[in-house]
Amino acid sequence: MNYSSNLLNILFILSLAVFIYSYFQKNNLPPKEQILSSLSQEPKQVPVSMEPLTLEREGLTTKIFPLYTYELWGLVVSDYDSENWLDFSHKEDPFNIKDFCAVWGENAISGIYHNIKYDHGEFSCSYQPKDQKDFGSFQKFSSAQISNSHLIPGSDRVYREMKKATVGDQIYFSGYLVRYTLGEHGFRGTSTVRTDTGNGACEVVYVTDFEILREGNLFTKLIYEVSKYTSILIFIALVVNFVKPRRYDLGSLGEEKPLGY
Repeated sequence: MNYSSNLLNILFILSLAVFIYSYFQKNNLPPKEQILSSLSQEPKQVPVSMEPLTLEREGLTTKIFPLYTYELWGLVVSDYDSENWLDFSHKEDPFNIKDFCAVWGENAISGIYHNIKYDHGEFSCSYQPKDQKDFGSFQKFSSAQISNSHLIPGSDRVYREMKKATVGDQIYFSGYLVRYTLGEHGFRGTSTVRTDTGNGACEVVYVTDFEILREGNLFTKLIYEVSKYTSILIFIALVVNFVKPRRYDLGSLGEEKPLGY
């Protein structure tokens, strides 16, 4: 193995190690000192009387029934993107493209969110103490200042911004709490209060505006992206170096020897 191959191997191992480390660090929650003051406020909703909206996506059509205007300022502690190849449950519902589990109020301002472990499934967000010593913090954690929102983008711009947001980001979105049709006879409903829990406690929001107020882990995300593409490029270089034709010095093989007759 020549010098260039050894160097590529070392660079690949280092780059891959940085990629793996940054992958697990890029969605860390920010320190409470970085929480924006706007997250101290409660979500806002006002009853509304509107005609249903019609939305088409991936060959399917739904009618959306707005119930309330809705605004939320929150820290994303868990999220779920339904546009992944393992998610078969949303194939019949391509309208809800992303879920955000977010905290606000004292849950955000106090920094207590650091003592909680969050899990996200296809339709739900759950939380529990990180370990036994965090049980006291868990008791102070308000179930009325965390919610799982099923979001329906109202425009291409909103769609793009929603897709970019992830755990650790502080976000704002506004639109309508809605229920909407699924097929000919089905409906998907929404919670209209923040105090409920369990099945049916998620907010379904038709989003007309979405902003990332403060992105979390900017440096780590940059390192993750750089190390990802660096690892790919070095791996390609290793493959090319391995399969390229090798040159031999024929003079070093010795003189030709007859095998006889």
